[in-house]
Amino acid sequence: MDDMIMQKAKERVRAYRVQFNLLTILSALIALVPTCWVVFVMRDHFWLILVSCLLYLFLRRIIAFRLYNKFIMAPLIHEMDPTLYRAILLEAKCAAYPGVDHMFAAYYHGEYQTVIDLCANKMADPKCQRFTLFYLLELASTYFELNDMAALRRTLDRYDAYLATRKDGDALRQKYQSMQYYRAYADGDYAACRVIIEPLIRKGDLLLYHVEFSFLHALACYRLGDLTAAQSSFAFVVQNAPKLHFCTIAQKYLDAMERGEDYCAEVTALTPDPAYQPLSFPARRRTRRVLYILLGIELVLLLFIVLLRSFLG
Repeated sequence: MDDMIMQKAKERVRAYRVQFNLLTILSALIALVPTCWVVFVMRDHFWLILVSCLLYLFLRRIIAFRLYNKFIMAPLIHEMDPTLYRAILLEAKCAAYPGVDHMFAAYYHGEYQTVIDLCANKMADPKCQRFTLFYLLELASTYFELNDMAALRRTLDRYDAYLATRKDGDALRQKYQSMQYYRAYADGDYAACRVIIEPLIRKGDLLLYHVEFSFLHALACYRLGDLTAAQSSFAFVVQNAPKLHFCTIAQKYLDAMERGEDYCAEVTALTPDPAYQPLSFPARRRTRRVLYILLGIELVLLLFIVLLRSFLG
């Protein structure tokens, strides 16, 4: 990772921490000061202190979420720069969901072996069962881009088996239509792929999703022989996301079409990038730390009010 990227990452992390600290203090003032005044004036209603603590926690969570998206996730979902995204995570030494953020950093960087290993480890961990759907989606995308149709079919079978255990399985199947696209593509039904993906392109609310769906659309059009549409979608990917791994694959198809050749993707061999730096975050006991913070705030407020009332008689 070059010095310019690391410097940019440091600036983003610094701005994130400054704004987070300032807004956290502001949220504490908003939640706690009025409560102190009410409790002191009315001489009771100490339960308001607990309510104010919960309000403070709620405001802090909102602030953390919005700032995290603004400073940490923006390089990926808006700028589509996975290298800068990973540098920021490494500099910040934190992540909202370390396993998920690690996955995104590896996947969009094209480090497929890391994605596969991480998915296998996480799905074997009972503590990560709530993310099973996410890991299956990432595995399917990875095997699809590797053009490993055998592994893709096995993943799709696991996905179907998982949805069968969920009460909302039908709703999830409808929501994640990219998995239907992968199934159709693996079965050679490229017309169905095109029917599935075109509405998703129109619905894409983020440029990152628009690029991903355009890439899938280009592949379906190419297999159907509609080279004009395929070239347009591949060019859109290359133009808008030159730093994503989609661009490398899209460029191979464009080069082949320019030469008038038929590009036939082969199963990509997994070769780990020696320059890839895995993410490592210290273990964090968020819930316990938040409870300690709330308890400390409540005790300080109670002590302050009791001393003030004693002083004023």
